[in-house]
Amino acid sequence: MALRNVILWTLFSVIVVFVLSTGVQAQELTDVPATDILEQIRNGEDVAYENVRITGKLDLS
Repeated sequence: MALRNVILWTLFSVIVVFVLSTGVQAQELTDVPATDILEQIRNGEDVAYENVRITGKLDLS
């Protein structure tokens, strides 16, 4: 019976760690229009974003 409890607690611990790590990795991305980025470039401004989703056509040519 003791071995069964050890196995169950170990399995439970692994599942909890897996679920918590999955939740930490998921992040909400902020939408940034490509037109805003292009406007910043045209104005000579620095452009720096993290964890964003660029929406629209970003043509840098």
